[in-house]
Amino acid sequence: MKKKIITVFFLILFHLLLAGCPGTENEIDGFSLNLEQLTFEPAGEGYTTRFPQNVYVTNHLGELITVNINLSGANPGSFSVNTNSLSIAAGATARFTVRPIRGLNEGTYSATIIVSADGFLARSVNLSFTVTEEADEFHVFLAFGQSNMQGPGPIRQRDSENVSERWKVLNVVAGIYGGQTRAQGEWYTAVPPLMIAGNLNHWQHPFTTGLSPADWFGRHLAANIPERITVGVIPVAHGDLALAAFHRTRAEEYYFGPSGQGGDHREPTRPSTTERTGWERYTNAGYESLFDAIVSNAKIAQEQGAIIKGIIVHQGESGRGLTYTTWHEMLKEIYDDILSELGLAPNSIPILLGQTWDAGSGNTGDMLNLDFRIQQTIPNAWIISSELLTQGRPVNDFLHFGSEDLEEFGIRYAETMLNLLYR
Repeated sequence: MKKKIITVFFLILFHLLLAGCPGTENEIDGFSLNLEQLTFEPAGEGYTTRFPQNVYVTNHLGELITVNINLSGANPGSFSVNTNSLSIAAGATARFTVRPIRGLNEGTYSATIIVSADGFLARSVNLSFTVTEEADEFHVFLAFGQSNMQGPGPIRQRDSENVSERWKVLNVVAGIYGGQTRAQGEWYTAVPPLMIAGNLNHWQHPFTTGLSPADWFGRHLAANIPERITVGVIPVAHGDLALAAFHRTRAEEYYFGPSGQGGDHREPTRPSTTERTGWERYTNAGYESLFDAIVSNAKIAQEQGAIIKGIIVHQGESGRGLTYTTWHEMLKEIYDDILSELGLAPNSIPILLGQTWDAGSGNTGDMLNLDFRIQQTIPNAWIISSELLTQGRPVNDFLHFGSEDLEEFGIRYAETMLNLLYR
C-alpha cells in the first residue's frame, strides 16, 4: 500500500512539473502563444510605419480567461502593442499585434512582451528590430516629349555596356528592345533603347536609332548619388508630337475633335501622320491617352514604393498644337495635372526642359531661353542648355541631336537634377 502511494505521488509530481514546462506552442498552464521570438525585417533610417505582426493566444481552458499584455526589457518604448489585454472564450484563439514605432535612429532595439493571467505562469515573446544608417530608396523620373526625347541617336557600343543595375526603366509598351523582350509595366535595367522597340545589336548597325538624353541622364545620376538609391525612368515619347498630345483633357479633341469641339483650335497641318502613329502606339497598348500612359505607370511605381522625384522633357520643335492658350500655359496645365493625379503637392518636383537645336526655343514663344521666363509660370521649371550641341546624326538635319551630343545633353539634365535634389 505504501509503495502504491509513493508511485501515485511521483506521477502527480511529474505532471505538475510537466505543466510548468513550455511546449511546442509556448504553453502557459492552459493557454499558449504561437511564438517565442519575433524579429522584424531591418529598415533604414527614415523608414515609414512597419507592418504590424500578429501574436496569437489560444485558451485551452473550459472557461473565459483574460490575459494581460505588457512590454518590458531593454527598449520597451521602441515597440507598440495594439491592446493591453485580451478576453478569450473557452477553447478560442485571439490575437494582438506589435510593431516598432516610427522615428528610431540607427541601432538594434529589443524588448520582451510579457503575457500573463492571474493564477497562471507568465510567458514571453522576445522582440528585435534593427535600423540601418539610411533606407534604400527608389527615385523615379518621368520623361516625355517628341523625337529628341524618344531617341534619335545611333546607339553606340559604349551606350549599351556597363549599364548599372541601379538604373532602371519601367517599360511602357511591350516589345523587343535591343534584342530583349520587355513586358508592359515591368522594370528592366535601362539598356537602350528605352522607347523605340524592334532594334537589334545597335552598335553593330550604327544607323539604327534609339539613344535618348534620358539614357545618360540616368547613368550619370546613378553614378553620382549614394548606392542605396536606385534610379528609374518612365519614358513616354514619340516623333513630332505637339504639346497638346500630352494634355489630360484636350488630347482627344486635338486628335479627333471636329470644328466647334476643339478641332477649330488646331494649328494648321496638325496633328501630323507621325503624331497619329504615336497616339496609336500608346492607345493600342491599352492606355486612354499619352497622359494616361505617364500617370498610370507612375502610379505603378508609387505602389511599389518608388518616389517620383522629377520630370525631364524635350519638346518644342512641334509647338503647342492647339491655339486656345500659350505653350507655357499649356505646359503648366500638363505639369499641374500630373502632380495632382499622383498626389504630389503643387510645384513640389522639378521639371527640366531641354532647349531645341543649338540653344534654340523651337515653337515655344521663346520660353526655353531663360529659367526666369518659364519660372514666371512654373516656379520649379529649369532650362537645360543645348548650346554647341550641333554634331547631329550621320545625316545632319539641324533638328535632331547625334549620339555624342545626346550623351552630353543627358549629363546636363543630370547635373541640374543633382544640384536641385542631391547636393
